[in-house]
Amino acid sequence: ASFCTLLAVPSAMGLLGSLLSSVMQLFGLVAYVLGFANVELRRRMAVARTYTQWKGAARLYDNARGFVQWRAVTADERLFNVKEVLERTNRLRSHVDSGDAAQLLQDLQYDFHRHMCGIHNPPLYTTYPSGTKIAVRELVSTIVRACDTIKDSSTIPRQLKYDVLSHIQRAYGHSALVMSSNAALGAFQVGVVKALHESGILPRVLFGSGSGAIIAAFACCKRDFGGLFKISDIDFSSFDRRGQRGSLSRKVKRLMNEGTLMDVSVLLQFAKDNLGEMTFAEAHKATGRVLNIHVETYHKDSKRCSSWLLNHLTAPDVLIYTAAVASCATYGVYAPVDILQRMPDGSVVQCRPATLRWSASLGGFHPNDALGRMRSLFGITNFIVSDASVSRLPFLTLSNGGVLAQTANFVMEEVWRAAAAISRLKPFQSRLTGVLQTYTTPIAGDVVVCPVQTLGDTLRLLRNPNQELLDYCMWRGEQAVWPHLERLRAHLVVEQALAEVIRSAEAPPHAGGA
Repeated sequence: ASFCTLLAVPSAMGLLGSLLSSVMQLFGLVAYVLGFANVELRRRMAVARTYTQWKGAARLYDNARGFVQWRAVTADERLFNVKEVLERTNRLRSHVDSGDAAQLLQDLQYDFHRHMCGIHNPPLYTTYPSGTKIAVRELVSTIVRACDTIKDSSTIPRQLKYDVLSHIQRAYGHSALVMSSNAALGAFQVGVVKALHESGILPRVLFGSGSGAIIAAFACCKRDFGGLFKISDIDFSSFDRRGQRGSLSRKVKRLMNEGTLMDVSVLLQFAKDNLGEMTFAEAHKATGRVLNIHVETYHKDSKRCSSWLLNHLTAPDVLIYTAAVASCATYGVYAPVDILQRMPDGSVVQCRPATLRWSASLGGFHPNDALGRMRSLFGITNFIVSDASVSRLPFLTLSNGGVLAQTANFVMEEVWRAAAAISRLKPFQSRLTGVLQTYTTPIAGDVVVCPVQTLGDTLRLLRNPNQELLDYCMWRGEQAVWPHLERLRAHLVVEQALAEVIRSAEAPPHAGGA
């Protein structure tokens, strides 16, 4: 018996080993299949042509990584104040269901601000781009329902609605879309505007710097966005007149003789053909949107530079097309131009000296300077930055790679910043280092979108725009926004709900508001 037992032990061990091997192979097969499926889903996300296609693939990809379980969990206090979110949601929902608009008006005043309860904490939206916590979505949707209930109430005086909701709106603040880009990379911004517009969350306040100023001007000067998104409706005749033949030789000769690669007169005519001679005040009155353009001016007498934020309050009579092209002026690429304004008698005169996008030995004025003034003028508490500028050139491919690539990206960023810091020392200051200082400082934003994703995209930097280029860039711009839409929607739908109640109260708007 003992001999048989000894024989049985190795047999049992072999059977157990075989079983474990089979289990491991099964797990390996499952992991392989899931890994292949995830790769395929990421590919589908990368080639998606519409947000619906992208969202479908992204949701499947997130579900495979545990999204369904994560979004339902409300025990993680590290991401947001779960208890306060649930209590506030239940309290508002109760008053919405009972139609108690007066109590809702009182509840909304209690500690109501953009970052209440931590509901806009970035990890709530970046962990799984296709969605966020159920509790967070329910609070946002309940706030919107509360605003609708107040708007429809006939028991609350309109003036009281207006006064209280205006205070709440000031506490919550406004969002602004900030577009910064250089030369032809501005075409990527069209897709950013398109994605936000089609989702119904395009902010009313827009800011443009560089060629982003031209796209911001398009968005704020036209009531119908069809002319911006339908490429065939854009007038490219100013570029066509120059033709493509001899383009490279012209650029080289221009660089040698004039110090710039591109002919700014062509860009100026393009802007005038498409924007007309509309002023900032006229555009605001026509569309209700708030256009802001950042330029730098060089004062020849004092040899000093200053930063200027143009909008319907600070430059109401300035012709938008001249301001937009002035913002494009870049050392070695586009020459500076004059900014023009319309006088009360209808005549058009020069408003400022020739504007520059660099500031020689004095160091450049960064768009962040202008954003601080925007914050004060229009109560901006949420900046959505779309960065398609040359400052991202060294990092485009590396930032999307593996561990080694991301390590190299980190090292390059530090070297880039160190070079900018050294350029601020007096012995090293020059016109070129002034440019370096300006371009190495990132634009500060609450949500940052980078529509230029590959080095191949940057090869379009010095090309004149055409329909094929804009079609491609618009798609890439949309793609860059899609992973951020859930987060942006949480910001904007509350703003829009508050604004709708205030408009319905039919009270005069506050002077100077956005």
